[in-house]
Amino acid sequence: MSRRPLTDNEKAGLLAGVAGLLMLGSGVTGASQWRRTFDLILQMIGPNPLLRFTQLVFVVIGSVGGVFVLLGGYAFRENRVRTGKLLILFGTGFTVISLMVFLVLAVQHGEWPFAGGAVLGFVGIVLSVIARFRAKAIPLKP
Repeated sequence: MSRRPLTDNEKAGLLAGVAGLLMLGSGVTGASQWRRTFDLILQMIGPNPLLRFTQLVFVVIGSVGGVFVLLGGYAFRENRVRTGKLLILFGTGFTVISLMVFLVLAVQHGEWPFAGGAVLGFVGIVLSVIARFRAKAIPLKP
């Protein structure tokens, strides 16, 4: 009994699934970095309820990046490419930005930022971006 080959979207879904698991397993999320970033901003400009609410939104979205990537992988598998790309954008976008801020701050403090879980999280982010580019929309049939 032979198996049929995987479609491009199934491959992208599998890649995004692995990426999401790596992101979740490594604990690399945007939540802690966004909290620290907003704390610095609040120290500079003072307490602001609107800024605190914005911080909460960023922390919540940043903390579930791996889950968004997993959901994006499932969407790819179901040929919901536009939805999958949007989910992965949310999942990696907040994490990539917070990771860049983290890297800049770590280098400024003389630390080597790629140790342990950070490497797995970075690999997960890279794989999710690759999956996003590999997924192809399937035209609707009349």
